[in-house]
Amino acid sequence: MDVRDVAAAVVAAADAPRASVAGRVVNVARGEAVPVRDLVDRLIALSGLPVRVVEEPGAGGLRSDADWQRVDIRQAAALLGWKPERALDESLRDVLAAAGDEPAGSPSAER
Repeated sequence: MDVRDVAAAVVAAADAPRASVAGRVVNVARGEAVPVRDLVDRLIALSGLPVRVVEEPGAGGLRSDADWQRVDIRQAAALLGWKPERALDESLRDVLAAAGDEPAGSPSAER
């Protein structure tokens, strides 16, 4: 989830009519399940760096009984007119740029 999308959702909630949102639970998320390993693989690919991932057997473990989770964001769309605007790769490219490892050919690298 991109923090800029979260901020836009907070502004939308603050601007929404109180009667329509008071006491309601509104999930703010991407609305898709993305495994952590997929995020790591995308970050590596976007960085262009020759990184090898080493996984320790038995390290970590699940934090819940669920294999994966996805948040339903339909309430955010219905009540706030909000949906995430940034694609996952765009957010990951911007994270890399902020860390100082801008991927070649990224829009932020060309500024």
